[in-house]
Amino acid sequence: MLRFLAPFALALVLLGTFWPDLLAQQIAVRAKTVALSEDTEPRTVVGRLIWRGGLLLSSSDDAFGGLSALAVDGAGAELTFLSDEGNWYIVEPLYDAQGNLAGVGEARRGRLKNASDEPLPEGKMWGDSESLTRWNGSALIGFEGRTRILSYRSGGTGLSQAAKPFPISEDIEKLPVGKGLEGMATLSDGRILAFAEGPERKGARPAFLFDGQAWTNLSLSTIDGFQPTGADTLPNGDIVLVERRFSIFTGFEAQVRRIPSESVRPGARLEGEVLATLREPYVRENFEGISARSGPDGETLIYLVSDDNFIPLQDTLLVMFEIAE
Repeated sequence: MLRFLAPFALALVLLGTFWPDLLAQQIAVRAKTVALSEDTEPRTVVGRLIWRGGLLLSSSDDAFGGLSALAVDGAGAELTFLSDEGNWYIVEPLYDAQGNLAGVGEARRGRLKNASDEPLPEGKMWGDSESLTRWNGSALIGFEGRTRILSYRSGGTGLSQAAKPFPISEDIEKLPVGKGLEGMATLSDGRILAFAEGPERKGARPAFLFDGQAWTNLSLSTIDGFQPTGADTLPNGDIVLVERRFSIFTGFEAQVRRIPSESVRPGARLEGEVLATLREPYVRENFEGISARSGPDGETLIYLVSDDNFIPLQDTLLVMFEIAE
């Protein structure tokens, strides 16, 4: 009898190994379209970014929100979000006939696990996932509470798998609580570039470069008080950042900056070009996640998502832009 059950048991193992997200919970996510600007004048361009659609996301699922990292697949058919409380979400974006962001379809969520294959503890100390990149067939996630990087073997996203600790440097480990790795990007040559929120020293914030063997330090020049909250690599190899600034007078503002790939080297002070600043009257929120892909006509598309901090006065916004070349 056992020998007849063996293939069935093996199938269950393979199901959990190669399609782990089938075990996730389906949730309903609602989407309401938003415009680029809040005034009555129709606008389609801000800086060097062309508006390609925006959505206000909501859900009756109490866990939905706090989205702090974003990754889009190469075809734009799947968005992976991480929350700052240790949950992951996979959402299907919908587009109109012009290829602009128009809605969302199926959505599911699950909880990140530790190395013991157990769900991460509740709370931000262990679950504050803030950065996401794909590297050598794995998903790497940076955490800001207890500073660390965890690796999840990709099968789909692989985020239902048990985690493996990823090596970090002593300088990364010593980052202040709440000022950890906000953005990570895998460069076209396989190196990993990571950005920390702080501390700021001499007009720059910490950045780190992993060459496959060890981490080295570099820095990111601070522009007008903005601090990095997300990063990705553009199809041409350059790096794109989303950065945030907040004041009680202006609320949240964001800027999108592009850094040339050739400037990324140990010890460098990274500068780059600001592509656009999202401030009044343009759409703005606490944008913390960014991801990029090539569009069907070779255009470069970037997606931004905001963290509502589970506060009713804030929104979860998903927006898409095309970079004007």
